Amino acid sequence: MTPASVARGAVVTSAPAVPSWRTTLLVVTGYVLLTAWWLWPLPAHMADHLVYPVGGSPFIAADVQLIVWALAWDTHALLTSPLSLFDANVFHPAPLSLAFSEHFLGYVPLFAPTWLVTGNPVLAANAVIVLTFPLCALAAYALARRFVAPPAAFVAGALFAFHGARYANLYHLHQLGTFWTPLALLFTERWLERARARDAVALAFAVGLQLLSSFYLGYAIVLLYGAYLPVALLRWRDRLDRRRLVGIAVGLVAGGVPALVASLPYLELQRLGLVPSGRSARVDLVLGSAFTTARIRAYLATLGVGPTVYALGALALVADWRRGGVYARVVAIVAIATGLLFASGPEIPLFGRAWWSPYEILFRYLPGFSAVRLPFRFLFLAQLGFSLLAALGLAVLLRRLPARAAWPASIAAVGLVLATGGARPAHPLQPQTVAATPPPAYRWLAANAQDGALLELPLIGVVVAGERMVLSTHHWRPLIEAYSAYPPLTRRFLLRLCVQLPAQHALQELVDHVDLRWVLVHVDRKRPEMMDRWLQTSIPGLRLVQRWGDDLLFEVTLDVVHDRRELLLRTDRTLGGLPQRPVGESCPGRIEAVPRVADAPVATRRPVATRLRIVNDGPAPLPGAGLYPRHLVQLRSTLRRNGRRLGVPEVFPIWVDVPAGQAIETGVDLQAVREPGSYEFDLELVQDHDSLARCGMRGTRMVVTAADVAPGRSTEIDPHPPVESASADPP
Repeated sequence: MTPASVARGAVVTSAPAVPSWRTTLLVVTGYVLLTAWWLWPLPAHMADHLVYPVGGSPFIAADVQLIVWALAWDTHALLTSPLSLFDANVFHPAPLSLAFSEHFLGYVPLFAPTWLVTGNPVLAANAVIVLTFPLCALAAYALARRFVAPPAAFVAGALFAFHGARYANLYHLHQLGTFWTPLALLFTERWLERARARDAVALAFAVGLQLLSSFYLGYAIVLLYGAYLPVALLRWRDRLDRRRLVGIAVGLVAGGVPALVASLPYLELQRLGLVPSGRSARVDLVLGSAFTTARIRAYLATLGVGPTVYALGALALVADWRRGGVYARVVAIVAIATGLLFASGPEIPLFGRAWWSPYEILFRYLPGFSAVRLPFRFLFLAQLGFSLLAALGLAVLLRRLPARAAWPASIAAVGLVLATGGARPAHPLQPQTVAATPPPAYRWLAANAQDGALLELPLIGVVVAGERMVLSTHHWRPLIEAYSAYPPLTRRFLLRLCVQLPAQHALQELVDHVDLRWVLVHVDRKRPEMMDRWLQTSIPGLRLVQRWGDDLLFEVTLDVVHDRRELLLRTDRTLGGLPQRPVGESCPGRIEAVPRVADAPVATRRPVATRLRIVNDGPAPLPGAGLYPRHLVQLRSTLRRNGRRLGVPEVFPIWVDVPAGQAIETGVDLQAVREPGSYEFDLELVQDHDSLARCGMRGTRMVVTAADVAPGRSTEIDPHPPVESASADPP
């Protein structure tokens, strides 16, 4: 093969020549310029803005804040107390609180340098976003260089990094670091070809860091290797020996060990019922087929592929395969098929009907796979395959052009792909000046506060909870309130008391249950009628430390009267001391909804406060006052309208133990309804997600009428709201 043919993009059938430094500089410069254009204006506002839309779901903004906080916590904990990594400063005093969401450890190498130098978590998180684009492009370029020359490989890198489907997840930045996957394939190829130790080590690092980046990306690389590795071993069968087979096994296992260790806290929370297992996860929500199908169609139309990529891919498939590149085409097809198969969820939409998929088997039985709630995110595997296939097609075209036209043609191909694909979305930048430059109260906490947890009031939703998590990176005090995908029941229990502050009985209950030391009140956010309560000259049990404008910092001075702090963390007994164990074969009884006042309508988009009467006619008590769901009796609510189920059933704590032969009343906040009208709530008691109807406990149906919230009231919803009164409900 002549140098001219390589420059034109001919398919490489052996190890490619190392490109010159000029070629490497050209490729890197091109990807950096594309990154600046693709992300603009973010590069000009990295220190004090984050990318996420407003006006829609508040959980998107909260998710962004959660990721920023988690990356800062990872870095802080690894440098100060790595053995306590998962005991993060949120949801105090719950242990393993980092595991209530993803840990994102694979991004620490990208986040840590900026954060350690500047102390600005917003800037460091934006640096992660920006770096993932050229890194993804370079990784796909390096893999494509196994099969095509630099001009065609440049197109593969651009297609993999810069496409609309990838950008759609920009605010979920933990989905952007897909560059380890093509690098893992590259090092696998190099190891099977030459069996050099450095390639096996690099393979372990690539697999390990991809597994640690995100559950989605970790499962994606596992699924891809399940399909790719047999093909690779078949391709290199003539060179396979014990060294190569052992090396590939050791590399993959070594890469998986850190991820396995990091998964142990999640398995423990799953055992305790705090994180759903495949059996208990909300399948209908996770596997929304209509939503998933729409995303795949948009991806195949313009967001990820588009007409130019289809044309280049088709050319690669119909071109003369005798020139080489059969294996490269097969690898591309395997990646495309794997990505589309698992991105479809449990039903593959094809030829106007839904076909069975192995996805649901993995969902049910592969440990941790139930945490994957949006299967369309596996599309990045298909994008890798389409990128490689397009590079192979472009290589066919470049063979027919003069060598000097190779790079202009490659750059033109990238421009044509971007012009014919989905339009580059606008960048909704949201200012984060408070998080980047903390207010005086947080600086005081960082410099002066001693041990003890911090409570910030008022409690006004998930977005503010996420902002306060980011602000805690400046002082690292334990927080009682926080946000995550699966918050612990200890949060609900404590917040039922927090909303009653500064009432003396509520403060005493908090002190008896948790080592609360500091209360930071932002009175400008309080309802006007509540401000005077916090602006009194003296509040028993609270000492005003300092005031900064509308921020009041109090120190809690109450002594513990009835020490229940150990009970709050018991996993085998309820707060009332009742053992948490399975209900027997006989549990006759019923639940009843206490009649509402004069048919008063409930407010839309707000939790439906409900009083229930639970009658236990059985021989054994029902454990319901615990904070760890394993063997805990809870309430399952199925919302219906005109007999049709809305959403998926939700489970709520009942907050009380129900003694044998007795009846107990308790308060529960059911899921909100979105529109005015008449609704039915089908209510039943469950234990470990099994209905107690099996042993005789009858459920009930509650009918309510919903009306719009009065004008001027906030509609931001906390998905795990505290009820209005705690004194009569929790033990």
